[in-house]
Amino acid sequence: MDLDVASKVRNNKLDGKGKVIVRDLEFAPSRGYLDTFMGVPRNAVIGFLKDHQGAIDVNFILKGDISHPSFSLNETLATCIASAMAGQLGVSIKGMAERIETLGRKGVGARAKSPMRSAPR
Repeated sequence: MDLDVASKVRNNKLDGKGKVIVRDLEFAPSRGYLDTFMGVPRNAVIGFLKDHQGAIDVNFILKGDISHPSFSLNETLATCIASAMAGQLGVSIKGMAERIETLGRKGVGARAKSPMRSAPR
């Protein structure tokens, strides 16, 4: 993995641009639906993102208020990179969050309706 970031901090505000290049990324074989990205096998998603040399090249923008108590450079960087990768796939982070929430509600609803659950006492 190569990471290049040019950033500045002014008045406790982080502002920067960066680029990450991940080469030869591979995952273990999929074991089910949880090993997917929005229902698509992870390896297919990674294959779509890779260029002809096997690299995933992502540009991102890094911003944040470093004086805020919950600011975390690691989390901010990870979120920026994930958002940029999702953008390359034509997916928004908001859309992914909405799908995850919907799947969670469906799972809870299925458990509530399960005939194996005992009746309340």
